[in-house]
Amino acid sequence: RPYVLIPSLYSPTQEAGYTLTARCNKRLQLQQVDPDFDWVHTQVKGGWHEKASTAGGCLDYSSWRENVQYHLQFTDESCQIFMMLSKVLPPGSTPDSNTTEIGFVVAKGTSIEGGRRQKLRLTKDDIMMEVRGSSEHVIGKGMLPARECGYYVIPYTKYPDTDLAYVLDIYTSCEATAVPVQGSENW
Repeated sequence: RPYVLIPSLYSPTQEAGYTLTARCNKRLQLQQVDPDFDWVHTQVKGGWHEKASTAGGCLDYSSWRENVQYHLQFTDESCQIFMMLSKVLPPGSTPDSNTTEIGFVVAKGTSIEGGRRQKLRLTKDDIMMEVRGSSEHVIGKGMLPARECGYYVIPYTKYPDTDLAYVLDIYTSCEATAVPVQGSENW
């Protein structure tokens, strides 16, 4: 089973050399991923903004529907996915000074939304992946089966009305698109 190792530093602007050492009690092979061949990378920049009503909080709050949602679509029978949601800290702040908990959910799309309308209702059966944490990044990975209606990726902060920018990096093993969906006011 393949895994992806991504060396990183605490702050995105830092640079440093590194040595990667891997030890295992079974046969292990490390190889560099060819970014033009092996993985498709999609990056989405967004934010939670109280004044724009896009800071709905996590799924514990009914206002989660206000968060920006992205429709994820691919055509292969299944697709390996690796997603990283990262905080973009305001100038002058440090990772230690911003303990806002962030996360995201990946939910099944339905024929009602069809990738064109905001997801307004979620059941436990809809949720394929949910990741949350208080670090600078949260990471989720898994294998998703193809769905005609695709999936919704919904980044969130733990509490509503939290202003913070983010970057959502989506790596997939097949061609995929991630586009913002229209809000409910466009129905």
